[in-house]
Amino acid sequence: MEDLPDELLAEVLRRLPPRGLAACRTICKHWRAAVDARGLLVAVAHLVPRPLCGIFINYVPDRSLRFFNRTTPAETSTQSSMDVTLSFLPGNLSRHRGVLEHRSGLLLYENGQAMYVCNPATRRWATLPPPPRVPPAHSHLPYYRRRLYLMFDPTVSLHYDVFFFPDVLDKQDLQPAGEPQCSAPEYEHERNSSWGSKEWPPCMYPLQVFSSRTNRWEEKPFIRNGDAAVTISDVSSDRLSPISSRCTRRNHAVFWRASFYVHCDIGFIMRYGRMLPSRTFVE
Repeated sequence: MEDLPDELLAEVLRRLPPRGLAACRTICKHWRAAVDARGLLVAVAHLVPRPLCGIFINYVPDRSLRFFNRTTPAETSTQSSMDVTLSFLPGNLSRHRGVLEHRSGLLLYENGQAMYVCNPATRRWATLPPPPRVPPAHSHLPYYRRRLYLMFDPTVSLHYDVFFFPDVLDKQDLQPAGEPQCSAPEYEHERNSSWGSKEWPPCMYPLQVFSSRTNRWEEKPFIRNGDAAVTISDVSSDRLSPISSRCTRRNHAVFWRASFYVHCDIGFIMRYGRMLPSRTFVE
């Protein structure tokens, strides 16, 4: 085994179960380097059963954040290193605070006007700036944060992304640039009909994505696969739409097998093939 090239040794070790791979890493420096250089243990970390450490709960009445610990005596020493109060974050506690998202140990946390991505176990944190294209009606309100989603998969990369899902198109967006405003009833009816009949999601769906690699927001287009699920009129008729200014309710999302699933308006699911080069999604 000592004479094997590094690439071949890594391929052999890659086929071991997590416990065996961890044991092989301790045999010699050569094997440890082969495991660490290719991130072999990180790639199989999701296969190792991990107990539930606890849960964060946002209490709406008093706008407080609580952590309910679930540990055994053997785990107490490990859990004591976690700062579940998030006291390592800067600033004073605001009345408006809570966990917006969590993914693989990272938290997306809001405290007043500030937002942070942090790790309670390592106490590392970074400030998240607001998206550059926040709807004007919500620029001074935190409602738009209900449309922020954290993406983090440590088996692929130690960097994270934050996705911002925009509102449906506004009626003003349908008016060509330079065309004068017209308030005639017949024109308004035609414009409303044109606006409501548009497909949702559109064929080209631009999302704003913040990457920890670049530390900035960028607009990235996603291409729709298949037919549209609904129309804008359908979305607008949903009085509990989480991407509507009428409601601050948040719909949730999960990351599973290299795809991102988002529960969208009026009950349909959108799948984002984030790991695909084309960055496509299907409903």
